[in-house]
Amino acid sequence: MRPITDDYGRLSMDEQQILLYLLDNKTINRQEATNLIGLKNTKTYHVLLEMINKNLIERKGKARATYYQLNPKTN
Repeated sequence: MRPITDDYGRLSMDEQQILLYLLDNKTINRQEATNLIGLKNTKTYHVLLEMINKNLIERKGKARATYYQLNPKTN
């Protein structure tokens, strides 16, 4: 297992902001992420999806109850 901080410098600013938010708050939903990074809803979804693909976060819940949290396997 490698700590998240190993790759922190390689993340986009949007990914870094979401990661820092998750370290403080444990979970985030798409609306909170949209407000945090100041992008439109669809672009925010793509940022979150990229973070899932990098195994930084995982998606929980379904539909309107969807939220994201740090992937326990990476921290």
